[in-house]
Amino acid sequence: MIKSFKELFANLKTKGREKIIVAGGEDIETLKALKDCYDYGFGEGILVGYKAEIEKSISLLGESNFVKEVIEAKDDLEKAHLAVERVKKGGTLLKGKIKTSTLLKAVLNKEWGLRTDKIVSDVFIFEDKREGNSKFVLMSDGGVNLKPDVKTLVAIINNAVEVAYKLGIKTPKVALLAAVETINPDMEETIKAGMISKMNERKQITDCIIDGPLALDNAISEFAAQKKGIT
Repeated sequence: MIKSFKELFANLKTKGREKIIVAGGEDIETLKALKDCYDYGFGEGILVGYKAEIEKSISLLGESNFVKEVIEAKDDLEKAHLAVERVKKGGTLLKGKIKTSTLLKAVLNKEWGLRTDKIVSDVFIFEDKREGNSKFVLMSDGGVNLKPDVKTLVAIINNAVEVAYKLGIKTPKVALLAAVETINPDMEETIKAGMISKMNERKQITDCIIDGPLALDNAISEFAAQKKGIT
């Protein structure tokens, strides 16, 4: 099981350099992250955007070996389209200097996008070093699905569990977050969390352990859970 970014980077390095296609390659901070991927040995960039601006940003970093290719685009719509088309040939899509809504429209385009039969949801990964151990904590969904119903929440869980599997987490523990740890008829989020927890208990949702509703502190801290009498 991969428990830290150090372990993750070492694992990725063994797989060779992934092509990272940046929609909006003019952004200097994105290029810094891309250069880090190259220096760690697991990534190289294909930049889509205004070529002159991209080359100016690259020059500010003092080196260009992390860039494999630059693709000219005349506007944001073309940035998104060309980046998505390039990803279909192999690689990972990264957002640069472009609006999220513009990029998502291209990703979800029914004719030439990356749409599948699954819903789209994001997964945020951070390294938790509290309580003496390093471990990954995954959070989903950060804002792609604004007011998910139970069916959508289950799909979000399944997507996040799939990411956890790729990190070597065999039986992920899933906490359904809410403002309180008890089911409140006036708080819809707690009702949905209770329903999904029961679905997991009755094996309608498998391959993970689900509990909720839970507040963030007792979801990630055993000490906080014990203080609130949650076991």
